[in-house]
Amino acid sequence: MRTRIIFGLLLAAALAAMLWLDLEIWSGAPLCLVAMALTGAALHEFFAMVRNVGLSPFRLTGMGFGIVLLPYFVWTEELERLGPQALTAFLLAPLLLLVLALMARAYTRPEGFGPQLKNIAVTLFGVIYIAVPMAFLILTRFLTESTDGSREGWDLVMLVVAVTKSSDIGAYFIG
Repeated sequence: MRTRIIFGLLLAAALAAMLWLDLEIWSGAPLCLVAMALTGAALHEFFAMVRNVGLSPFRLTGMGFGIVLLPYFVWTEELERLGPQALTAFLLAPLLLLVLALMARAYTRPEGFGPQLKNIAVTLFGVIYIAVPMAFLILTRFLTESTDGSREGWDLVMLVVAVTKSSDIGAYFIG
């Protein structure tokens, strides 16, 4: 219980510092850097769990793409002017590139391509399951417009964090 309280206080301090840095220094960068670190750690843990059930995911490729995917989403605000088709293509391009990279990596393994399909699927699933929601958190940061025309979606980001932490605390106390 004591550890959870300390971690909660550290999380609150980190969120306050990130909010201040984001609003005062560089819009979007602090959230993106924290999301990149959390994504790297979560993908590392996910791929370790998958290895325990006998699969061999492309760990470095998946972690690399998952981490690099996040700053890519910071610049989508500029693409909104080009229309929904350009934005969709811009967002799907990295995932297509990941599939092609995984297929190329599978051909280099001695077992051949066929047995590697499960490993490709698990790696792709890990990136989609962990990195894409983090990317949407970054997109949420730029979602609402303030009165001066700038985009300040921090209220929505904080709502997501608060709901997540509240459900985690509730699950801890209730069981």
